Amino acid sequence: MKILVDEIQKSIAELGVETLQEKADVYIEKVVQKFSTNQIYKYPLWSYLPNRRSVHDPNGWKTISEFLPTEEKLFFFEPSNGNIAFHFKNSIDLVNVIENCFPFDFYVTNKAVDF
Repeated sequence: MKILVDEIQKSIAELGVETLQEKADVYIEKVVQKFSTNQIYKYPLWSYLPNRRSVHDPNGWKTISEFLPTEEKLFFFEPSNGNIAFHFKNSIDLVNVIENCFPFDFYVTNKAVDF
């Protein structure tokens, strides 16, 4: 869905945040292999993560800036919404971009896919 990618790119431009973009396939595959109960991607990714807990917190995304705040973050979403991964230099920039967008499901990790 190009609308989501356009929304994120618009927010990045408005805030003057520096990011790198690349295809998300490699990271999605790594996340699936490391954390999923499947060996291949199935929609939605979050429903195939073991030991998941469901907590509804409409403002939960704001806490991303508290988790390793100065480390680079990799930000992506379900491939059906666009096969792009955005690299953010820090969590604060990522939270600012998310705050400027409409609500959607997303994933955050690092290049090593440690979390």
